[in-house]
Amino acid sequence: MVIQTLTYFTMYLIGTSNAVDAVSDLDAIRVNCNLNSQNCGEIHEGFHLRYSRVQSQVWDFLNNFGSNTIHYDLFITGHSLGAAMGTIAALDIATSHTKFASIHLRTIGSPRVGNMDFVNIFNQFLPVNDSMKFMTHIRYVHHQEDDPTRIDPITTLPSERMGFMHIIDPTYIEYINVAADSTSNHNHPILDNAEVAFSDLSGINLHGSDGYLLSFEKIGPNYQQCMDPTQPV
Repeated sequence: MVIQTLTYFTMYLIGTSNAVDAVSDLDAIRVNCNLNSQNCGEIHEGFHLRYSRVQSQVWDFLNNFGSNTIHYDLFITGHSLGAAMGTIAALDIATSHTKFASIHLRTIGSPRVGNMDFVNIFNQFLPVNDSMKFMTHIRYVHHQEDDPTRIDPITTLPSERMGFMHIIDPTYIEYINVAADSTSNHNHPILDNAEVAFSDLSGINLHGSDGYLLSFEKIGPNYQQCMDPTQPV
């Protein structure tokens, strides 16, 4: 989904929605990453495949919408598989697109996407020592309120032993127990399917998209900074 306003685009990539998606999330084979004829290290084969299915749609929209005389700010966000796809999309766009003045990536419950070469190339676009750069990135991760060492287990996959690395350190937010919160009216298709596919993973309840949404809402005023691209970040 893409939203356009006068000065910015918001791109939201849909995450894991069924057990088939969940299984492909764990298909952790690394393949060469080539974006715009540039070598970008190696990335997860399943994430590469999923992004390749929507890549032409992303580019068609970016090329055909908006004014060529305005340099927009682009905000990219997604949960789970959508976060991984958003990470690849951000680098894909950063390496070639001239329509945007800046790209702001906000991932939610993201697994690791690529190897260290991919991370190093991505980091070329991120700020260093508060210097201004083309791209910003915040990686949101749930942790258990009564045990901060327990985090969203999907964010620990694929493992570093398999050669996968996160791009930046996480920004932790406290998990809100959706089932126990009587004020929540959210449905749980993602969480329900994830529990089936990842039944052997402790703490999979920390990964549900509706749980993340509720956590952002409970943050209060800072919720706008997390999810609304018109607010300062």
